[in-house]
Amino acid sequence: MTHDLPALLTIQEVADYFRIHPVTVHKMINDGHLRTIRTSPFKKHAMYRIPVEDVRNFIDMQNQSK
Repeated sequence: MTHDLPALLTIQEVADYFRIHPVTVHKMINDGHLRTIRTSPFKKHAMYRIPVEDVRNFIDMQNQSK
């Protein structure tokens, strides 16, 4: 299912994978469901990546709560 994903995903890639809006991904991050890694040292132009393992864990948690 997520086997062909890179180790770090952009917010847009996560949004595309879940078929949701990127703003929803930001909400998931702010709510603590996904963690990010900042890949740019400049706060003004911060670039974030989401570990694919966190995406897998989120999917597993959603499946367990059903």
